[in-house]
Amino acid sequence: MPIPTVVHYLSVHSQVADLTEHLSRGSQGPPTPVARTGLSDVYLMTLTDSTQVAVKCLRQHDPKHIKRTARELSIWSKLAHGNILELQGLAVFQGCLAMVSPWMAYGSVSSVLRRWPDIRRFPLCLQLAHAVEFLHGENVVHGDIKGDNLVMDNNGVIKLMDFGLAIMSEAVFQFSQTDPGGGTGRWMAPELYGDDPQRSKETDIYAMGMTMLEIITGDVPFREIKAGHSVGMAVAHHRRIPRVPELEAETASGQDLLVHALLKWCWKYDPKERPTAGKVVSVLGPLVEI
Repeated sequence: MPIPTVVHYLSVHSQVADLTEHLSRGSQGPPTPVARTGLSDVYLMTLTDSTQVAVKCLRQHDPKHIKRTARELSIWSKLAHGNILELQGLAVFQGCLAMVSPWMAYGSVSSVLRRWPDIRRFPLCLQLAHAVEFLHGENVVHGDIKGDNLVMDNNGVIKLMDFGLAIMSEAVFQFSQTDPGGGTGRWMAPELYGDDPQRSKETDIYAMGMTMLEIITGDVPFREIKAGHSVGMAVAHHRRIPRVPELEAETASGQDLLVHALLKWCWKYDPKERPTAGKVVSVLGPLVEI
């Protein structure tokens, strides 16, 4: 499907604003990415009203990747919550279909933790749980929850982003989903390492627990396993869960012990035994001073 057709479809059916003509190109030559992910480049751009925005586009421009971007835009456009990064619109940028969102100057939660190591961690975990509770209430599975997909705004509010692997149930899209599996190794539930991996609310809960661990420790899950490719074997075949010395020490508070128990609940090997996001919110909420 040609990009102009996709832009028209999303503008009409998903009410996604076309910001192509509102991006300020400047006069200093072609823009360069300020960040790169596995599949995408992110550019810091300015709208004609001087608002700074992040423009994200996949490096591949073939029909498969155009469809992937269109699906992400279609799902993202339906999500409005304080802990979900806002989609401002789309743009045709340097020949590719791009997503436009507010610029988050503080960057990912990992960057925030390095910059402010004394920041209180449990309130950030609660904000993440609120985001996932909202998504699941909308029958959306995120599919790739991890610290790199969490950013913080200038008010200290955590925002979940990147819906490239998201699945929206009970919805009909012009742009179909072709890849049911996926995720990121250290955050992936054991069932995603099987022969028929299916992203689900339960795999989201597992990844959310791993991301909370990441927030609490400031390090990746299973930091004790140096080779990332070994994590799958440890999780799927040996039913291993991460060590959390920060919550297991003799000096651990009652709050620490409760949070550790909550994390282990999220990491249950059997998906049916994991809590819902709403249950996680109900457990974490009383532990956090709002």
